[in-house]
Order: sequence, then structure tokens, then C-alpha cells
Amino acid sequence: MIAAPAPTARRSVGTVAVVLALGLVALGVVGVRELLVARGWAAGSSWTLEALRGLDGLTATTGVTVAAGGAVLLGLVLVVIAVLPARATHRSADGVLWFSAGALSALAAAVADRTPGVLAVDARRSGRRRIVLEVVSGARQDPEAVAVAVRQAVDVRLAGLPAPAVRVRVKAVA
Repeated sequence: MIAAPAPTARRSVGTVAVVLALGLVALGVVGVRELLVARGWAAGSSWTLEALRGLDGLTATTGVTVAAGGAVLLGLVLVVIAVLPARATHRSADGVLWFSAGALSALAAAVADRTPGVLAVDARRSGRRRIVLEVVSGARQDPEAVAVAVRQAVDVRLAGLPAPAVRVRVKAVA
């Protein structure tokens, strides 16, 4: 079988690209306005000429140097973000079959729910690194015995799958 590529999250650089693209669109709008004013097709004065006249005669100050350094630093951060690999969102069982953390926790919760002595199961606290099963058992059941039975059933069902660590918490109700 051919191994499928790993499912990954969206890369962080996408958001940065959208913001930069909107900035370039704004510059394009200003450029079109300047063209219309220069050709006499629109009334008004040139924004860029006014901005350049305002900057004429200025010398580099501490504020300008700090702003330039900040721009260089921001550019380096954006380059690093662009080349970082995207975060993996799924775990591979055999290179062809992929499981999300939610699917693994739902499978573990379903197995735990079918275990004798279990009244209800909650797996909402599960994540990529661990599955937390909060089990409700009857008052006549030994909480330790229920926890061991649930852990064994889940371990058997998830054997061979890339499951994270499983933690079982048992709460007995009357």
C-alpha cells in the first residue's frame, strides 16, 4: 500500500499572507487614485507628493532606527513562520489509516461505556497527549475494580492504534 501524507493543520503563514495581501490591495487603491489625480481625471492633490514633502529634510533618529529594526525583526519572524512545518492533526495507525484525537477519545469512551458496572462516561477532557475517561459507576461497584476493567477493555480495543495515554477516573453514585 502507498502511504498517505499526514493530515496537518493550516499553516500559520496563511493568516499573515491574507493581512499582507490586504495591505497590497490598499497600496494598489492609493496608486490608482494617484494615477487618476496625475492624469487630471479626478480632482484633488497627490497624497504621495504630500507625504514625500513631509519627509523631506528628516534625518535618522532613534525612533526611526528602532522602527526599522522592528520591521527587520518582524520580517525575520514572518520568514520563520513561513518555513515552519504545519502541526500534525492526526495519528497514523499504519501510514494509510489516520485517527484524530477526538476519534480516539470517542472510541475509548464507547468501549468504556460498554464495560460492566459503568453507568456513564465523559471524555471531554481528552486531547492529543492523553485520553481522560471520567466514569460513573453504581454505588455497589468497587471503583478500583471498575477502573481496572475499563482500562483493560480500552487497552484491548486500542491495541495497535496510535492511542495516547489513557487515564480513568471513577466516581460512584448512589
